[in-house]
Amino acid sequence: MALIFLIILLFAESLPATSMQDSAVAADDRGDHDVLTGTVESIDPDLTKIVVKSDIGRAESITVKKPALLQDIHQGDRVSVELDDLNVARKITRVAPPELPNPPAETGY
Repeated sequence: MALIFLIILLFAESLPATSMQDSAVAADDRGDHDVLTGTVESIDPDLTKIVVKSDIGRAESITVKKPALLQDIHQGDRVSVELDDLNVARKITRVAPPELPNPPAETGY
């Protein structure tokens, strides 16, 4: 019995080790990212931060490491922001405002 345990232990040590970083890279490759949609409230003058008011009314400050992401983005624009695991913007896209529901039909009564 002890010999079987020793063989299993030696076999397990010879397997390649995986780390949390490897798992994060694999998740990154799958496209598992958080996305925030809302309206741009402000853009930092040095283009390193943006504040987006989410659709649920919460203001979120987001770090932007690539100023080019903000090239066509202005205050008041509705945007979709793809975030990495550290809440840093990976991609910022302008999106159309949500459609409002049709008003109820008048009944004529």
